[in-house]
Formats: sequence, C-alpha cells, structure tokens
Amino acid sequence: MSRADYPQGYTHHFGTTNGIGLHYVDEGRGPKVETAGNARFIRERLEHDGFSVFQWTDDPRAHYAPHSHDHDESIWVVSGEITFGAGDRQLRLRPGDRLMLPRGTVHTADAGPDGATYLIGER
Repeated sequence: MSRADYPQGYTHHFGTTNGIGLHYVDEGRGPKVETAGNARFIRERLEHDGFSVFQWTDDPRAHYAPHSHDHDESIWVVSGEITFGAGDRQLRLRPGDRLMLPRGTVHTADAGPDGATYLIGER
C-alpha cells in the first residue's frame, strides 16, 4: 500500500515491538480529526491515552538524523507536514494524522516546506 492509499486522520503505527518497521492501522473511528481549533481535544485525547503532552514546531525542512527514544511516542499533526522514515519505508503525515512510535524504533523525520506543528505524547 502506498502513502496515497492511506486516508488522512487515522492512526498510523510506525515500528512495532519486534522492530519490523512501518505498518498502517485504520482504527475505523470515522473521519479525520479536524485540527483547526481542536488542539485542546487532541491534547485531552492523548492525555486520556496515558501520554504526557507538549507541542513542538519544526522549521521548514528541518531534518532529524536516525535516532530512537526510550519511551513510546504518539505524534498528532496540527499544521504543516512531516515525513517519518524507518528502514526503507516512509510515511508523510498531514494535519489530523496521528503516528504511534513505539520505544526503540529507529527513525528519521523531515519537516515539509512550510514546517510542521504537532503535539507529542510520551509515556
């Protein structure tokens, strides 16, 4: 399945506990979350899911070299776009898209031409 086949606004799982890499999960929860004016909803949803939450903004074309985290992350894009890579797979996220990034998943990230703002949940 190519990125063009993924509906926006659903949760994308990036990495797995066994380190296999990227897979897409359609949670079947209806249309994407409209992010304009809904940062509060997104924050509350992440906190409900057990995450500590903060907002992060990347400058246009910001690049993060391969790295991993010692915690699980959930990233929910508010504006702009950002592309995450693991192994030979990439996933571009746009407003309303959510990424689940399990601890220990080696990944890269590249903000789009207008940068990206997103809420990050850590647990």
